[in-house]
Amino acid sequence: MPQNTTINQGIILILSQETHLLTWIEAFLVDRKAQGLSEGTLDFYNDKLGLFTDYCNSQLITQITEINPNLIRMYLLYLEEKGHNPGGIHTAYRSLRTFLYWWEEELEPEGWKNPIRRVKPPKLAVSPLVPANMDDLKEMIDGCDSVVVP
Repeated sequence: MPQNTTINQGIILILSQETHLLTWIEAFLVDRKAQGLSEGTLDFYNDKLGLFTDYCNSQLITQITEINPNLIRMYLLYLEEKGHNPGGIHTAYRSLRTFLYWWEEELEPEGWKNPIRRVKPPKLAVSPLVPANMDDLKEMIDGCDSVVVP
């Protein structure tokens, strides 16, 4: 009987490693690096997914299969409470979406439904750009006179 318990615990350990969030985030970053993404892009993914991992740890979530739409929504609200601006929250959402779509495609988990599909991206306010001042516009126009077009 103890032998069966050990085998069962080994199976449980293997199953939990197959869906362990940190393991797969590391694999995602390796995949992105192998694709030749820039160091800045890799740092971006690492930072944004690190925020999500920290939040999951605070909620005692360690497995990808424990992530659900409500957790993602609560994470986005948490970022807002912590003072992240709407653009930062949106980038965190996009990073998580990219990771979860990648995991879905990489592993093709039977019976798993990607929770990000149920969460709409946070809206971004469209702010008008600050107009260029007239002196800068005049300089650009004056510079056009000196350009020779073949």
